[in-house]
Amino acid sequence: MIRAIQAADARCFDDYTMLAVWHYIGAHAAQEPASELVRAFAGINLARIVKRGHRLAKGQYGRMGKVAEKISSLLADALISEEDAA
Repeated sequence: MIRAIQAADARCFDDYTMLAVWHYIGAHAAQEPASELVRAFAGINLARIVKRGHRLAKGQYGRMGKVAEKISSLLADALISEEDAA
């Protein structure tokens, strides 16, 4: 988890992001070699995903959901191809 976040954007270490990445790995990449996971995370814009997750969870007028869950879903969208997700 730590190496994946560092590879994507080391500035994104916060409790929401760490929990989201932990959930993503547990659900979608538990059997992946660490090097493959790090390579995949290096190819995404984690800061953009985290920012969008916060906006989606908080909404314009109040909280819509949990931040970590939104970030996890956005990570899955960014890292899993549409064919593999079906």
